[in-house]
Amino acid sequence: MGLHIAISADELFITKFLTLAENLHDDISSITIVENANADAYNFDDIEVIERFNYDYKKFANVDWDKIDLYLYNDTIENLKFLTGAAAKSVFSIDLTGYSATLDQMPVIVPRVDEFQLEEALEKKMVSLPHPQVSQLMYIINSLRMNQPMLYVSVTNVFPVSYINKDATTSLAKQTRDFFNFSDEKDKGQMSLAFDVNALTDVAPDKQISFEAQIKRIMPQIETVHVNNLVAPVFYGVTQTVTVGLTTGNTIDTGIVEEWLGDVKDFEGIGYKVNQSSPKKYIQEDSQTLLEFSDVSNTENVKWKSVCDNDQLVLFQTVELINLFIANNFFKPQLLH
Repeated sequence: MGLHIAISADELFITKFLTLAENLHDDISSITIVENANADAYNFDDIEVIERFNYDYKKFANVDWDKIDLYLYNDTIENLKFLTGAAAKSVFSIDLTGYSATLDQMPVIVPRVDEFQLEEALEKKMVSLPHPQVSQLMYIINSLRMNQPMLYVSVTNVFPVSYINKDATTSLAKQTRDFFNFSDEKDKGQMSLAFDVNALTDVAPDKQISFEAQIKRIMPQIETVHVNNLVAPVFYGVTQTVTVGLTTGNTIDTGIVEEWLGDVKDFEGIGYKVNQSSPKKYIQEDSQTLLEFSDVSNTENVKWKSVCDNDQLVLFQTVELINLFIANNFFKPQLLH
């Protein structure tokens, strides 16, 4: 008898998660799909993947939580009450969005990079991934932070318009089409998504969380963290540029930098490009690459650029978390095998 998992996510995420879960585990016996703000009605393109599991669909209020072993939350910040509601019923709950990762009482885990709060997660029966952009930073900076004192970390995230909401890409496509057709149909009061770079706070204030606080939770030894968030006229993929300043009085140890570069290049799931990088498209490609990084410089400080698809990153982290929890006997032994 395997795990009974409840999951609140959109159709594409559920389908891809169950495809990976089926390949990686025989430990999931049934799935309850819980209502989600990003899926008004579930219409799965690949229903065969879903039907391989014993599944049903429930409104949150109608879920029999006594029968659920694990709850995966990938919904909007407005529905975060679902996560706390499930945890209150002693159901092991995972926040995949990172919205709750800023809260002091919430354990935070970055699979394969920062698993120090594993025991606390078991005790509290809840855990959060960081926001994907914090994970994107951590996968690359990890070995450098272990070996090199740092004065500051400066991060610029450039989000695609799809990060705003599910309708934003349609607006981007329409505005682009109207421009090239010399159309005057554009609403004068409508914000330009096709040709402007906007601050995230201007176009999606509900998505503006405290990235600095999340980074400092994981790397408290860094004195100053600054994060700038922009939205650019692209359809997918999040670009991140990072500058790391060293502690006053230190010079860059090129040996440490070379060792760091070697560690990152060898890290499974990270692709290194000498001059440019591009994200693996979550919707169309099945890839083991979580993110790519390039443009590394270490003249006066350490700089690099990386790019990833948020959904792809969270998808693989979800499977790795479940692997980690099963390996550490988080669930009742009789549930597995």
